[in-house]
Amino acid sequence: MSWKALLYDWNGANQALFLAANQVSDMLTPLAWLGSTLGSYWGAPLVLTSLGWWAQRASRLGASQAITLQMWRFAVACLFAFVLASMLKWGLDFPRPPAVFGAIVHVIGEAELHHSFPSGHSVYAALLVGTLWPLVSAPLRSLLMGFLLWVGWSRLALGAHFPADVLAGWALGFVCVRIARHLVPTIAEAAHRRRITAASNEKLQAAASAYRAGELNLAFGLMEEAHVLGQRYFAPHWRTHAWMLRAGMARRDMCEVAGQFGRLFITPAGHLTGRLPIGNTGGANVSAFVPMPIPDHLQTILNYQANDMHSDIRPHNAPSWLARGAGWWTLALLVAGADQAIKYAVHTGLPYGASIPFTNFFNFVHRWNTGAAFSFLADAGGWQRYFFSAVAIIAAVVLGWMLTKLRPKTEAFGYSLILGGALGNVIDRIHRGYVVDFLDFHWQGWHWPAFNLADIGICVGAALLVAGTFHASRKHQASQG
Repeated sequence: MSWKALLYDWNGANQALFLAANQVSDMLTPLAWLGSTLGSYWGAPLVLTSLGWWAQRASRLGASQAITLQMWRFAVACLFAFVLASMLKWGLDFPRPPAVFGAIVHVIGEAELHHSFPSGHSVYAALLVGTLWPLVSAPLRSLLMGFLLWVGWSRLALGAHFPADVLAGWALGFVCVRIARHLVPTIAEAAHRRRITAASNEKLQAAASAYRAGELNLAFGLMEEAHVLGQRYFAPHWRTHAWMLRAGMARRDMCEVAGQFGRLFITPAGHLTGRLPIGNTGGANVSAFVPMPIPDHLQTILNYQANDMHSDIRPHNAPSWLARGAGWWTLALLVAGADQAIKYAVHTGLPYGASIPFTNFFNFVHRWNTGAAFSFLADAGGWQRYFFSAVAIIAAVVLGWMLTKLRPKTEAFGYSLILGGALGNVIDRIHRGYVVDFLDFHWQGWHWPAFNLADIGICVGAALLVAGTFHASRKHQASQG
């Protein structure tokens, strides 16, 4: 039996469970679509800005610090998860359910055939749950677990993934949360890590001097002390084993060389799982998994570092630019998110070219626009896709930076609406190559070019800026008069 059949197919159970979960009634289809939408990576920017806004509104400094810490951990975890999930998807290229079962699969939207493993939506759901878990109470944690299961079920119900893909996505997401926890420590942990790393490095420097002097036994003993001091943190821990490998090669001790090679590979797993044999000297003459008593002179150093770890900690607040911009960025992302949700519903649920009359002057339609707002340059030769995408990205960066400055509320509101509209449309251009329009106003046979919610945000935002300029001008004239 192959590893794929054992670990992925589960001897046929993976496919059987998928077929059972995929047979959903029409009544549950909107619920599955909503779970899949909420579990999309596109929600990550909204989560980041919402956490930033929450940190600024927290009444206690400790709470603000905890939320800000989780915000940065979420950003780092998302980066790792995106890279690792992409490598697995493209490297393994497992088929999706429609490629295996064909037309019997209940599919919502376009049927995808490749890159099933792991489920990206499940990865993102695990990232979100792992990030929010330390910040919320027990009842809310139950809701988080419900959200995790909801997103996983929705990917099965929509015919996008197998159960094994969902489980792998959850596992990858939680592993990336763990990685982020090590890479983004608390202030106290960072201070402690700096001091412990410095103490371990002093031992390694002394070992290096002894190594160059040819005193290999003394050098190895100092490396063992460096290992005891630094094994709680990955960088000094791994560095010590690398030096031990070098010393083993110099002494032509093949047992030590083989042992250190193994330890270099298992050290990352030990830090990810939190299972470290504290006090272990790290040499190949002892088991890599057995804790050992710490010598008194090293314990004295560790105790001193622990007692002094708070000496240079200063009150930490989120930076002022985050306080000024978080609320407006959140509004912009809400506009972009609402626009994308409607576009997704139109693109997957309404045939292209369809038109649903609502009044004698308004239709709900499904149109594609390769140009700018209101179909400007829609008939150009294709270059406009890249041009408008580049313009929108540059505009989004500039607008996002402008919202970090203190501005009148009307002006900031206008900029945030324009930013949300620009993001809503540029996502379409990058993802689809065209913008989905769904609003069609007409009068006596004359139709205004179809548009969408993002276009409305841009136009309303521009109108607010113009109105704010006139208001400021009149106020200035009144003050001069």
